[in-house]
Amino acid sequence: MTSSERPDPELGEIEWLDVGPSRPPDRAAGPRPPGPPGLFSRGWYVLGFVALVAVVLVLTVGRRTSHKATPRPTPSPSTSPSPSPSPSPSTSPATDPTMGSLPVLVTNLGHPLLDVPADVELFARSADSVLRLQLAAGRITRTTGVGVSSGGPVFFVVGPREAIVKPLDAVAGFLIRDGQPVRPLPGLLVHGGQAFPGPRPGQLWVTDENQESGKMVLVDFAGRRVGVTISADGASTSDGAGYLLSYLAGGVYDARPGSLHRITSGALLAVGRTRWLTEECDDRHRCTLDVIDRSTGRHRVLGPTSDRNDPPGVISPDGTTAALLRSDAENPTAILHLFDLEAGVDHPTRIVMSRDDSYGGAPAVWTPDSRWLLVVDASGRIVAIDRSGHTRELTDGDPQVAQIALRDG
Repeated sequence: MTSSERPDPELGEIEWLDVGPSRPPDRAAGPRPPGPPGLFSRGWYVLGFVALVAVVLVLTVGRRTSHKATPRPTPSPSTSPSPSPSPSPSTSPATDPTMGSLPVLVTNLGHPLLDVPADVELFARSADSVLRLQLAAGRITRTTGVGVSSGGPVFFVVGPREAIVKPLDAVAGFLIRDGQPVRPLPGLLVHGGQAFPGPRPGQLWVTDENQESGKMVLVDFAGRRVGVTISADGASTSDGAGYLLSYLAGGVYDARPGSLHRITSGALLAVGRTRWLTEECDDRHRCTLDVIDRSTGRHRVLGPTSDRNDPPGVISPDGTTAALLRSDAENPTAILHLFDLEAGVDHPTRIVMSRDDSYGGAPAVWTPDSRWLLVVDASGRIVAIDRSGHTRELTDGDPQVAQIALRDG
């Protein structure tokens, strides 16, 4: 085939040129088509090159567009449920700007601790925590961070929605609101001194902020004055009914705003809302055990007695039974006795308790229906005892409890 018969290259084909400076043109091949020499071949070469570049650009742009249009896969959230924490015990964070992060631990036992109304709750203080025992619900809330930096007496008082830990010394005390972390004592509560339950829920008696001897002021749990005071020199304690007892020369006095009334010139053995139990002695030191009706002041002699040196006990709300401690003077522990105030009969129990009376709280508390007596034994366990002497442990001694107080509505 001659050059005149050779077909023109199709679009996209490349024709290789044999023209070069070292090679003369082949004259035997015959005449070339009109036009500049090699122009036809070079034109197709250029056209092919341009087409190749265009294809490469199209492929490149398409790849980039495809890459941008396709979103990156994002991990989808897991649909499997996360394990839930055990409901008992559970820890909730407790953050306070002044006290730091302190835990509140809640334990649901799944059964009642005691057969009492739902609004009867027992509070207990250990060396570093406060326990709130919701007896009917079987729920225990433990608030930590309440360790006091004093070895002196500590007063433990419960209100409608809170409890306080108040040292006698001028060191830090604590306010524990239900379900919340510990806080510093507010207002007049911050001062050192005594603290006892007041006549109404949400009130308490505290030592005057000026530390005046024998002067007690009535405040609320925010540390604000309610407006009345009691002036009574000497040592004071709770009378079991929202007011104070004062130990003065000549006997023990019932102290109220604006008045003092002597209860006994002998020894006060037990206190309650309706009665007192006293030891009365005549000029020859012949002593009797007397029950005194608080509303009338009438004495009823139960029989002879001898000198006792034990901390005052507590009388049941119905006035029928006194919980008393009996021990030798040298013995740091004592046996709990249930004394029938109607028949004058003493019933010793097997419960051993500490006779340390340096704490500002009762050694035992009665439930409002007088069915159960709640005590702290010598091992630091909370024990419930009924009228027949049957016992039930409410805590196992971890933590070891030092004081208890009751909330009854």
